[in-house]
Amino acid sequence: MALETTQIENGVVKLLVDIIGHRLCKDKKGRPNVIVSYPSDNSNDKGLKPDQPFINVIVTNTTTPFGWLLDKYIDDEDRTCYQVAFQVNVMMTVHGKGSHDIITELKQRLEFDDNRDKLYKLTGARLYDSGVLPNNYDYLNTDFEQCSPLIISLVLNSVVIDPLCVS
Repeated sequence: MALETTQIENGVVKLLVDIIGHRLCKDKKGRPNVIVSYPSDNSNDKGLKPDQPFINVIVTNTTTPFGWLLDKYIDDEDRTCYQVAFQVNVMMTVHGKGSHDIITELKQRLEFDDNRDKLYKLTGARLYDSGVLPNNYDYLNTDFEQCSPLIISLVLNSVVIDPLCVS
């Protein structure tokens, strides 16, 4: 499987709808408001903010902390393939009243084996670290929007096929 961050973001959105969607506002079609911050299909071009509470998801960075190359091999079609381990950090931010409670429940639900298995099926990546809960920033009598982020780390092995290198 090649590294595809769009697939990871979309898979995380589906997981969040499933495991924490009951705590979020719904859109006009009755779906929980979980969105990708910068979707590849530009579906957020209008810049409309959904009703709160909602969650936005974004891949913040991708690294190769375990060394850049795990394996090099020739596949059945005589192509050179490289296997690379990636760590992908995904930030999920809950916006709106009760955001800290929602993100706390989400973090707890990420510890369940069933939810980790769902995440793998939806993204092709394994949960490496379920993140650190932030402090509860509830501002009183201000114009600040309540929000609580959680950054999780996923790991996956990506196979890159070199079309120029045929053995």
